[in-house]
Amino acid sequence: MKMNRKNVQTTGDWRQFLQLIKQTKPPVLPMCVALILSLVATAAGLAVPLFTKNLVNSFSLSSIGSGQITILIAAFIAQAISGGLSIYLLNHFGQKIVAGLRDRLWKKLLALPVSYSDDHQTGETISRMTNDTGVVKGLITDHLTNFFTGIISIIGSVVILLALDWRMTLLMLTAVPLSMLILGPLGKRMHTISVQMQDETAKFTAILTQVLSEIRLVKASNAEPLEYKRGKQGITNLFRFGLKEAKVQAQIGPVIMFVLMMLLVVIIGYGGMRVR
Repeated sequence: MKMNRKNVQTTGDWRQFLQLIKQTKPPVLPMCVALILSLVATAAGLAVPLFTKNLVNSFSLSSIGSGQITILIAAFIAQAISGGLSIYLLNHFGQKIVAGLRDRLWKKLLALPVSYSDDHQTGETISRMTNDTGVVKGLITDHLTNFFTGIISIIGSVVILLALDWRMTLLMLTAVPLSMLILGPLGKRMHTISVQMQDETAKFTAILTQVLSEIRLVKASNAEPLEYKRGKQGITNLFRFGLKEAKVQAQIGPVIMFVLMMLLVVIIGYGGMRVR
């Protein structure tokens, strides 16, 4: 398990990452149950708008029966319970993987020769052990959950919209390639900045660990100004990368809003033409 981030960055080979995940022997059963529960939660969430649509179209006090209210409440309860359980199981799945990664990394660090410690700063190694695995944990426990539930929601929503009005649905789907065309380059820039941020964080952690663990030696040799300069440089670099990340995020929000507003105008215009 080599700690060569540059090689991973240049190749961008996700197969190595997936192979590493498989080596942790993640529990498959909780993952499958979580996906099934996510499907149930999404289906219940998509059924509620359909039910309320029919209820609004024929709304009257006499048309509201106990059976309709029971079905609506059952849909809400099923969505809440299955959604909560799926999120917990996916987080359990992610925590299990991260624990396996940290266990393998810790075993590898203890088995490495002394020359490795001579060539690498202690703080950087600690950062790889804690911060980098924390990023993987966030990817699996947070983004993986949103990814699967989002995919299921998108597929279900598109199917329902196609059944209701396929022409309007195709018009709305034109915003997808336009958004991908604009957001694709921004996503690549954000990835590059995030990798640089992780590297700089590791370096800064290494400086902190080295200085604070040898604070008596630093004071005895009057090296406070030199160490302050090194720490200040790390803080400045982190600030610079943070500003780069903020610039990209500032572009993503307005672009998405612009595409949505343009789509809304087109849909309203198209709907007006169809009414005429």
